[in-house]
Amino acid sequence: MPRPTFPLLRTVLVFACLVAVSGCAHKDLTTTRNIGIGGASGAAIGTVATIVTGGCIPCAAAIGLGAGAAAGFIYDRLDNRTLGR
Repeated sequence: MPRPTFPLLRTVLVFACLVAVSGCAHKDLTTTRNIGIGGASGAAIGTVATIVTGGCIPCAAAIGLGAGAAAGFIYDRLDNRTLGR
């Protein structure tokens, strides 16, 4: 039996990624780098964890991406507050 495809889900995920990337256009390089590194790390960790435990890999990658990007943004804000920027 063939696996069902989710063209609408893929379209929504691609659109969400484009919106997220365009949202970083006005940020400085350090903020963008922190958010990007956090998002990439989160997506990678979510994907690997789901491969090991089983489950929806694209879902875990999307959740990890969002969580990692949020963590990168929070880290950047705390770092800027500490440095007085």
